Amino acid sequence: MSSFIIRPDYFTRLDPISIDQIVGSFSTTDPILDRVEEEVEQEIRSILSHRFSLDGLFGKTINLFDTGVTYGDSDFVYVAPTTVLDDAAVADTFNINTYAIDRAVDFGMPPTVYRAIANGVNNDYSDPAKWERVGYYGDIYKALVAGPPNILTDAASWSQEDPRDALLVGKMVPIIIDRICRRLHPRQVPEHRAIEAEDAMKFLVNCADPRKNITPTGWTLKTQEDQKGLDISYGSGRSMGGEHEIY
Repeated sequence: MSSFIIRPDYFTRLDPISIDQIVGSFSTTDPILDRVEEEVEQEIRSILSHRFSLDGLFGKTINLFDTGVTYGDSDFVYVAPTTVLDDAAVADTFNINTYAIDRAVDFGMPPTVYRAIANGVNNDYSDPAKWERVGYYGDIYKALVAGPPNILTDAASWSQEDPRDALLVGKMVPIIIDRICRRLHPRQVPEHRAIEAEDAMKFLVNCADPRKNITPTGWTLKTQEDQKGLDISYGSGRSMGGEHEIY
């Protein structure tokens, strides 16, 4: 899996039903999707590396939260529990600090995450004596101390924040979705998916072209010395007003 794009990012472009069909909303391992995510990330890294610091854009790794792992200060995790409450029988029981998701949510909203606050509880997550609401599937947390407890609602140990650039994530997701759609239905790719992916790639290529002078807020430019000798040229070779078409 890409260490930059995580499964919950797709909620910004797809409703839960579509996510199930296209990327698998509750699967944390999908070799094909993993490969497409990695391919897109490497492609965009190559494009932006001419002009921007990649450490600033891709420097933060988001780990899948695991209660059995000891995290360090400033580690980032996201919540994607494997326990699904609405798939469990009422007779099933869970122990304290089990993280679980409820998929019975309003249309368009990501699943809600709960933490068991007692041992031997069943899936009655509406009972405040058994379950504590944590947030939504895919929420990202930063460890504020070394070796924090595995209680994400502990404000002294965890802070909910996403270290990634929202604009970059928002441009990568439609490109990935478009490529997955082309794999699933190569002759029936929704036009709006293709247009959004094309527009996203055009924007990123324009950012990498110093002649366009597009510098998104928070993106760190390389120094002139770092850029010395780089050949910034893109496109198909077809002329557009004296310049090469960039996409």
